[in-house]
Amino acid sequence: MLSSFKKFFDSKIANTEEEISSSVKKADLACAALLIEVINSDHELDEREYEEKVGLIENMWRIAFSDEQLDKYEEHLIRKISDLIYVSHSDFIKTKLNVRK
Repeated sequence: MLSSFKKFFDSKIANTEEEISSSVKKADLACAALLIEVINSDHELDEREYEEKVGLIENMWRIAFSDEQLDKYEEHLIRKISDLIYVSHSDFIKTKLNVRK
């Protein structure tokens, strides 16, 4: 199972260090993905888990804005992750605007 995770991450984020801010590392992305898998493992979504997912997206925005410049690859990646973990578009935008301030 771990080898399938490694294969997935190697194929999806092999070149991301050049494409996104250097503050976001492969290990951080893998960690986020594994946390999401834990949330989804019981196939039940609890309201508290929904709040945790929004918090995860908010933290990703903090990383993206940490250099005071939002790169298109950073935004694209956060948008993809938001969609994958079923964070609403309104929460995606709200967190972006809150962090940008």
